[in-house]
Amino acid sequence: MKNPKMHGARMVDTRAQWESLAPEWDRARRRAWPEVARFAGSFAPGARVLDLAAGNGRHGVLAAKDGASVVAADFSRSLLSFARERGLVVAQADARELPFRDASFDGGLFIAALHCIPSRTGRLGALAEMRRVLKPGAPALVTVWSRFRGSGFRGALTSDGDVPWGDVARYYHFYSPTELVTDCRSTGWSEVALSGERLSSSAKWLPDNWFVRMRA
Repeated sequence: MKNPKMHGARMVDTRAQWESLAPEWDRARRRAWPEVARFAGSFAPGARVLDLAAGNGRHGVLAAKDGASVVAADFSRSLLSFARERGLVVAQADARELPFRDASFDGGLFIAALHCIPSRTGRLGALAEMRRVLKPGAPALVTVWSRFRGSGFRGALTSDGDVPWGDVARYYHFYSPTELVTDCRSTGWSEVALSGERLSSSAKWLPDNWFVRMRA
């Protein structure tokens, strides 16, 4: 984000949050979830793929390994330094205002990052921008944290909150499935297919993450 955003009565500077935790994040986050790995490896050699909010590039490298031409875009200069070390072309960019031409990518990844944008207007803007830069009909995979991550009924009612990582309190928006599908469709995406995934040991019954496959 270019500027801090309001979260309740406080300012949320998400860029500063991620800059401060980048080295530790890179050490802790090296592997992709299996479904993300399958999607990233599904592109034909030579396909141009956008890894949006790429972080350290752990997802984009899987597409590049199979011959895709990957651009890793993120607002954090520190995180992008790790993506560059992994051999990816990088672009420091705000997800809501991408510096790419219309219809210039053959597919997109937006993994575990949409939920870090502090306003619905910003989240819709990011979804619309990713669709703009993908070719018509190009596939994309988006993942977000589920509102069911919280324990019990009270957790299911919580839409925004802070998730600690060491001394850093990271902002998150917790999605309901209906909200996520609505946001994707309202920004022009088609063939929106939602699935719920239980990816943490604490997710006993309900999905703690939502995955959406869709087309521009």
